[in-house]
Amino acid sequence: MFNLEDFINELEKRGIRYVLIGGQAVTLYGSPLFSFDFDFWVDPSQKETFFSLADSFDFECDEGSKKKPMAVFYSEEEKIDVFFVKKMSAKNGRAIAFEDCYRAAKVLKDPTGFKIIVPNIDDLLILKNCKKNPSAKDKEDIEYLKIIKAKKIG
Repeated sequence: MFNLEDFINELEKRGIRYVLIGGQAVTLYGSPLFSFDFDFWVDPSQKETFFSLADSFDFECDEGSKKKPMAVFYSEEEKIDVFFVKKMSAKNGRAIAFEDCYRAAKVLKDPTGFKIIVPNIDDLLILKNCKKNPSAKDKEDIEYLKIIKAKKIG
């Protein structure tokens, strides 16, 4: 069975630069809405290293994924979407580079001390706006992040 903590620890051990994005990142900021998959943005120069790590955790993906900017990995009931791009563009014309997102990222901890790297709220808002057709869940995540941001400012 997939253990996120073991997976993140192995990312750290192998020096793979990543940020957890998507619904799971929003949940870590306190959203009551839960996501069932994991979305990562990984330094594109570390793509091969990530594929090796995923293989060691018995994740599978189609062979063609190695040539694409995004790969979907499956293991039993777990699904991980991984983006290997230098920059992502939002539908409002804003863009964010991996380097900038990673540099400004936050390290969040759960009560047990487990640490995970997530984008700051502004960057996560940009990333949540990258889909051409955001789902209802994406729209809820965006509204929740706006509320959290307003509370931190106010």
